[in-house]
Amino acid sequence: MLKANNKDEETIRTITDVYLKTHSGKEFYFEIKSPKPNKGQGIEVTDRLLRTHALRHLGPPKVNTFYAMAYNPYGSRKNYNHSFAISHLDMKHQVVLQDEFWDIIGGKGTFASLLEIYAEVGKEKGRQIIDRLGYDF
Repeated sequence: MLKANNKDEETIRTITDVYLKTHSGKEFYFEIKSPKPNKGQGIEVTDRLLRTHALRHLGPPKVNTFYAMAYNPYGSRKNYNHSFAISHLDMKHQVVLQDEFWDIIGGKGTFASLLEIYAEVGKEKGRQIIDRLGYDF
């Protein structure tokens, strides 16, 4: 993709869910999607991420693009086995799962900290949230 050279230029645009630039100048583009994508989502996101590299005229390590899964219902990368994702995404190079994603965003341990905050807020506000939803348990 980066080496392709076409004299016919076409204006293209792409949007990603999250953009992050580090102090050292590395750029990260994330598409945050379900950990159980359908075939179309995998193909669409791959296209969008490749367009990002083409627009920036750079690849890793300067420009990094990822299909990000903010959580992993399978518990670990080793146990992750959603067939469409495995078939249509480069799980090793293109996908960041759960703590891998959050560690890039906020540093090592960010996912664990988020889970602690979630549990704390749940204990403190859980009843109020349920009541506001109208479930009246």
